[in-house]
Amino acid sequence: SACTATRCSRTVRRSAPDQHLGRDSEGFQLALALGAVRRSQLLAEANDVVARAAKGQRFQGDQLFKLQQALAGFGRQEELLGQENEERKLVGELGELRRSQLMGRAKDVLAQAAKGKRFAKSYIKKLKQDLAGFGHHEQLLGQESEELNLAAALADLRP
Repeated sequence: SACTATRCSRTVRRSAPDQHLGRDSEGFQLALALGAVRRSQLLAEANDVVARAAKGQRFQGDQLFKLQQALAGFGRQEELLGQENEERKLVGELGELRRSQLMGRAKDVLAQAAKGKRFAKSYIKKLKQDLAGFGHHEQLLGQESEELNLAAALADLRP
């Protein structure tokens, strides 16, 4: 049924005292149910992406990042509630997938540039920024960063 301003505001007014008194309101239960549905959709999508990537399919970094962020949000909620966190494993897998695809793309660019192909300055800049984002984590841990080494090699390219 359509939500009119009057009926919705009455529902909100009725729901707020229920929540303050520790009672589960209908709105709260609906929000929990919708959250569970969204979580299961995200888990299914992430598992599908990981499976297809294992078969060689490539994905846009932004698509992987958004999925990773959404899963991390649900994972934090579950951790706060003291529940098992299946999302954490998938967030890590998606991060490694993003990293490996980015590294492959950077290596391809360097190989093609060595053969004389030129790339837009903005593309190289974005690639370097993405590599640096991954590389700083390793650098903070005192490890040599392959990502930062690739970013430095890309800096030497001429547009």
